[in-house]
Amino acid sequence: MLHNQLKPGEDYDTLMPVYVICFMDYTLEHVTDQLVYRYMLKEKDSGELYGKLLSIYLCELPRLKVHSIKGLNPVESWFYILENLGKFAGKPEEIGARYAPIATAARTRKLPDVEQLQYIRAMVTEHEKLDIGKAYYKDGFKDGFKDGKKEDAMAMRKFGLSVEDICSITGLSPKDVQDLNS
Repeated sequence: MLHNQLKPGEDYDTLMPVYVICFMDYTLEHVTDQLVYRYMLKEKDSGELYGKLLSIYLCELPRLKVHSIKGLNPVESWFYILENLGKFAGKPEEIGARYAPIATAARTRKLPDVEQLQYIRAMVTEHEKLDIGKAYYKDGFKDGFKDGKKEDAMAMRKFGLSVEDICSITGLSPKDVQDLNS
């Protein structure tokens, strides 16, 4: 993102800072207990900072331990909304009028079927599909849980995943997946 800012002959003084913001659904081990951790690059031996051009923010959502949005500061409010977004899509009154547009944007159900499918496919990468399949295998779904696999496959069909993707994730044969509709 830094090198894209410069054109040939331009001075480095024109560079604008780049901020990498990572919203995480897990926590890392830190010396302090805060919601947002800001990291900057520095040289290992001398400790010299690499300027202020690149900052990385780790936003660890599970660190917010509240059950209501009332009384939260703006950063805490955003954490609360992101952590509970699935709930707000159905009950936007919980977050109040100020954040109502977020609840509206979170409603993928209002999308046409084709766009819902595109959204779901964009959210699950090929690598993640394989990881999901491996997790099923590791948890014992390979032997003796074919009914559970079929239930999962039926749910995946409802979300519009292809037969090939479902087979990759569950380990079921294409015939087994196609037979689910009968």
